[in-house]
Amino acid sequence: MITVQDKVININDEYDYDLIKKQMETMHPVTFGYKINVVLITDRLQGCAKGLKEYLENSTDISVNLVNSLNNAIKIIHAKPIDFLIVVGYLRLKRNYEAVTEFMHINKYSSAIIYAHSDGCINSERLKYGITFTYNRSEPVEGFVSFMRVLYEMENQRMYAESMYATREEVRRKALRDICRAEEEQGTNEKSNRIDMITILRRRFGLA
Repeated sequence: MITVQDKVININDEYDYDLIKKQMETMHPVTFGYKINVVLITDRLQGCAKGLKEYLENSTDISVNLVNSLNNAIKIIHAKPIDFLIVVGYLRLKRNYEAVTEFMHINKYSSAIIYAHSDGCINSERLKYGITFTYNRSEPVEGFVSFMRVLYEMENQRMYAESMYATREEVRRKALRDICRAEEEQGTNEKSNRIDMITILRRRFGLA
């Protein structure tokens, strides 16, 4: 039996879906350059989530997965790298927010976003569950795509910078191992040659 509440929800879902659907008529395609993966999670705003999924799939090279529960989100998060986790509106079941924790644990260089009407409650949800960003869903979806594009570039730059730092650390450790090995091979009777070898290695790996 369909209740009055169900009818209201259906009307709202249809309205949200049509609102985004109309924007697809004037959308401008955006290319991220890589095949990136996005998970949309909602247990309430089905029309908005469905419209957003179709918009992203038709205007970008993004692969979108739409889920409505924690278990389904976890399966996808563990199956492949995810670049964005987008929480569409408030989540009725607070347990579903655990998807954010799991997502951030596995995808260090990715972003979680709440896509909802901006208000104090949404900001409270963001802080409570460790969600990095919010985006007002009353704004054009085209702006949201641009927002995602900027975030994606920022995360790539951070990943590159940190990977370069890790590489330098690996090189530094290798250089120090080589220095110790050189000291052992040169022996105590060839002190001057040992010093020369150490100096060369330090200069080679930027340690001098």
